[in-house]
Amino acid sequence: MTTIDEIKEAIKKDYVPNGIYSFNELDGFRTAQKKVQEAYSTLDDFMGLMYSIVTSPEIVDKAERIVALSRELEARITSDAPEEVTETREDSEKTEKSWSAVLKAMDGEKRLAYGVVLKPDVIDAQGDIMTQEDIEKAAHDFFINSRIMDLQHTEDLPSDRAVPVESYIAPQDMVVGGNKIAKGSWVMVTHIPDEAIWTQIKKGRIMAYSIRGLGKRTPIE
Repeated sequence: MTTIDEIKEAIKKDYVPNGIYSFNELDGFRTAQKKVQEAYSTLDDFMGLMYSIVTSPEIVDKAERIVALSRELEARITSDAPEEVTETREDSEKTEKSWSAVLKAMDGEKRLAYGVVLKPDVIDAQGDIMTQEDIEKAAHDFFINSRIMDLQHTEDLPSDRAVPVESYIAPQDMVVGGNKIAKGSWVMVTHIPDEAIWTQIKKGRIMAYSIRGLGKRTPIE
């Protein structure tokens, strides 16, 4: 039986596996390989932190601290793993993009979830940057042509489950619910009638808005 330590050693080796026939495929494989290495490292850190909690005489409610640590682990793993994978199109300069930002259940009675959809001048998971002008165009296009929310990009949601009720471009640097929002960011508020989805947001299991779109890279010298 292969042990976890043996798997860790195997993924450290820099080799070309069978079935890989191009540099693009090899880059994809090595990116996934790196993510696995990072995941193992994060889990090792989690075990070390949990051991510190269990053995600390200063912490009385150890179970509560371990639950909080587990939530930190889930948030870290979720934030480090983009939901969307870049896909090759007929036009090789066009790539499918995704971004995400923290989603907060800020009004329990009204079931309103607030979040920043896009931030300007921030490097995304694919190493690209969106300007304030690009973000404004994307925000307006969504409300002109879609206004449909989905769940994990796999299931379109009818309005009786999730529906956007507010959307705006931040006119200046501001603070909403204790969160700093940069000027030019796209802010959205979604009404969540669906009990299961609302529960997942409150528990931090659904943590972000994620948007897909096509962009054309322009090299900047």
